[in-house]
Amino acid sequence: SGSLRLRLSSKIHLRNFSYITRRCLPNILTERNSTTCPDDWSHCVDVIRLVQKAGYHTAWISNHERVNLYSGCIPALIDRAEQREFVTRKGGPHEDVISLDSMLLPPLRRTLASEAHTRNFVILHTYGSHNVYADRFPAHFARFSTADYAGSEHASRLSADLLQKVADYDNSILYTDDLLRRIVHIVSSFPGRNLVVYLSDHIEEVCDIDNHYGHAARKPLVKVPMLIWASQEWKSTNPILWFNILASQDLPITTENTFHLIHSLLGIESPLYDARLDLSSPDYNKWLHRNFDDKEYLNF
Repeated sequence: SGSLRLRLSSKIHLRNFSYITRRCLPNILTERNSTTCPDDWSHCVDVIRLVQKAGYHTAWISNHERVNLYSGCIPALIDRAEQREFVTRKGGPHEDVISLDSMLLPPLRRTLASEAHTRNFVILHTYGSHNVYADRFPAHFARFSTADYAGSEHASRLSADLLQKVADYDNSILYTDDLLRRIVHIVSSFPGRNLVVYLSDHIEEVCDIDNHYGHAARKPLVKVPMLIWASQEWKSTNPILWFNILASQDLPITTENTFHLIHSLLGIESPLYDARLDLSSPDYNKWLHRNFDDKEYLNF
């Protein structure tokens, strides 16, 4: 929509906790924090139960398999949501076929339109840009090709196959960008104090350093993107909070502190809240230690 403007927090120095989903999500979705609350995630309060106590209907809509070799504790977190949906398709007796992430949009719209609940907290678990990158976008989003990298540093050292992976990855990012636009468009079509928070649990390396592509525990790859969109009604109700969020764009933060940000965004009060870990708080402490893969970030 040409009239819909997104505020991308592209300057936020957001760092992830690990490079593997099953390790990232427990720290994103619970109070667990490697420096201030290092308990096992199963002993920690999670975001789903937190918002349920505050009166929200919780939904987890996923484009991942229900359970696989790499799930870790994620199925246990999913089971805490009152509404659970998977848009993957059955490919065989023991196989789920991953769909395009746009398949998440119809259940999102249906959930928000339901009259059964007036307050919804919805987690959309996208598949994003995991390899195989060529499978992560529809054909009409294949805007980049190997020809677009002619004369680049990538073209000078990569084989044709690897250069195609770079193009496929960039196309998947383009598709994700459009997906976020569509999510915000859906949410903005409903009245009320609405929010969209997007962040990546980890990043992919696609031949930026050498010929490696996929997951990687490398310091240049620790930074991940984050977006916070708010409806005009939410911003009008929370002008100081919105000002603090915009003012935090150049501060170093970590995905581990999402639990505390959710408190502020939804106006939840609990003894678990720590303003030092909330980027929207004037008491946010940018000097706290931040870990990546159980190592202090600065020494990683």
